[in-house]
Formats: sequence, structure tokens, C-alpha cells
Amino acid sequence: MNALKKAVLAYTSFMDKDISRASAASQNKLVTHLSEDLDDVFQRHTFELPADIRLTLRGIHQQPLTLNELSSEVVIEDSMFMSLETEMMDIRVKSDDCNMRLAAKKHNASLEIEQTRDLMARYSKVTVDDHDLVMEELSTVDTLQHSEWSKLHYQMRSILERLDVAGQ
Repeated sequence: MNALKKAVLAYTSFMDKDISRASAASQNKLVTHLSEDLDDVFQRHTFELPADIRLTLRGIHQQPLTLNELSSEVVIEDSMFMSLETEMMDIRVKSDDCNMRLAAKKHNASLEIEQTRDLMARYSKVTVDDHDLVMEELSTVDTLQHSEWSKLHYQMRSILERLDVAGQ
């Protein structure tokens, strides 16, 4: 069982390597050797293994992956990583764009809030100034009305006195 574990570990460790197309030809002997070792261990020993593991191991040693297949898997994985990297860069660009737009909106909102505060302060000042003007005008009108009322009152008294004098 130990020999089988070693053979499977060696084979899977090799499969986990990053094999480029340039090194595919130089690694071909190693793949063949690992496949033969696995086949040898599997044929020399009788193991009590579950059926699914036995089928998997038979499939591995009967149809070992060639270096071209391994390197094509690596190329596929590389292209998948490149695609993922491109997508991540697109997402990063979109995220940066969203962050910039959000910052601009916050900046504009703070400017609008400041403008609103300025307008409110000016309105309050205008309101106070208007109030003072209105009060001043009311006071002036009141003074004029009082003056007019006093004149009218004086004239009415004069007329009343004349009527009293004439009626006597």
C-alpha cells in the first residue's frame, strides 16, 4: 500500500507542476517513467481498494496523460487565468470609476449644501432687513396716520365748536 501511495503521490505531484510548452519535450521521459512505476506497483500488488479508486488508478496507468495533454491543460489554465485577470482588471476599473463618481457626487453634494447654507444666511439677513424696513415703514405710516388723525380730530372739533357757537 505504501508503494502505491508513493507512486500516486509522485504522479500527482508531477501533474501539479507548472509545465510550459518549452519544457514539455524534456519532461516526456519523466511522465512515461511515472506511468510505468504506477503500472508496475499496481500489477505487483493486490490491494483492497474501493472500486472507484481502483477504476481511477486503472484509468491513470492504462491511459497516462501525455506531455502534450498536460501542457495543453496548462495552456488552458493559463488562458483561464488570463481571462480571469482581464475580468478582474475590468472590475477594478469599473470599481475605481464608481468610486470616483461617488466622490464627485459627495463633493457636489457638499458644495450644494454649502450653497444652501449661504442662501439661507442671506435670506435670513434679507428677512431681518425686510422686517426692519417694514417696521420702519409701519412706524412712519403710523406717525403719518396719527398726524392725519390729529389734524382730522382738530378739524372735527373746530367744526363742532363752530356749530355749537352758531347754534347758540
